[in-house]
Amino acid sequence: MYYYNIHEVVKIKSNIRGVLPALHDYFLSDELNPELSIRIDKDFNFPKNGLERHDRWFYGSDEGVVYYEDNLFHVLKDKVLLRNLDGVTEIQATFTSLKLNRASRGSVYDLIETVIDYKLLNAGLTTIHSAGLAKNGSAILLAGYPNIGKSLYTLHLLNTGFNYLCDDTGVIGKDGSIYAYPTYSSIGYHDFLKFIKPEDIGYMNYLRYLPKTWFMSKFKVMEKFFNYPEVFLPDFKNYKIDNRAKVKVICLLGIGKKKIKELNIDEALRRIIIINSYSMPRIDQNPVLQTYFYLNNMDLSMIKEKEREILKFFLSNCKCYEVVCEKDDVTDVIKWLEGELNAD
Repeated sequence: MYYYNIHEVVKIKSNIRGVLPALHDYFLSDELNPELSIRIDKDFNFPKNGLERHDRWFYGSDEGVVYYEDNLFHVLKDKVLLRNLDGVTEIQATFTSLKLNRASRGSVYDLIETVIDYKLLNAGLTTIHSAGLAKNGSAILLAGYPNIGKSLYTLHLLNTGFNYLCDDTGVIGKDGSIYAYPTYSSIGYHDFLKFIKPEDIGYMNYLRYLPKTWFMSKFKVMEKFFNYPEVFLPDFKNYKIDNRAKVKVICLLGIGKKKIKELNIDEALRRIIIINSYSMPRIDQNPVLQTYFYLNNMDLSMIKEKEREILKFFLSNCKCYEVVCEKDDVTDVIKWLEGELNAD
């Protein structure tokens, strides 16, 4: 078994190492008493006696159980179990069900991620689709849609002396803190070839990723069949990971003609909520959790209210900006960011 301790808030036991990007080795721990148990097996049996059926595949009860089962010709056995969300939570699934699409009640990866988010939320923390970098205890948070350039900004800032916190998902609290949440992230082949130089990541790392990115650039149809290169930026040059920092500046990124515009809290909050909804699995959008709330007389609207409250307090502790520039023209923005971080 593998044990993960996410900032003393979510403690996890899993029979598979790194079952999703959020369970990075950074959080590996000695044996502990988990609040979330994950088990992925070839098959498992769960009795449906006493469970109500809600469609062709979906079962559940008001005793904290949701169960999904779809046996295709008795060969592909897709099974997912969620039990006891507010206690020691159990998620069990078969290997074939790991990548169920949304029409099949959502992927198991999304379910695990949203259950972690639920437990973070109950501890007064929430997540933002963002990158985070810190220097001398103060942090910059870069939020935005996928492929907007967060990883590229992260690499630029790492190369100017910042420490890494995250580059895909930021865990934040009401007091303005951001916590380390390391993950592997994808860099598109076009961004890799155009913006990343051997000296940015080291020549051996560059040569390691170059063949796949070059191949995908020549045969773009391969995007349909292969994932972009997965990288863990701190590994490139042994960049330091900070565990926690106070956010001083948050930027909502865009691509286009250069613009830096300060945003009030309400406008920044509105945009971040939309960014999150578009970019990340959310508790209130997960079909398994929706059914769990339905069966157990729980209020889904309270999830959004809690998230909104934490985000609003968080934003009140920092300056918020809309930052727009072309990806090949970020040097001036990086200098401006450093100036904002150092300002009184």
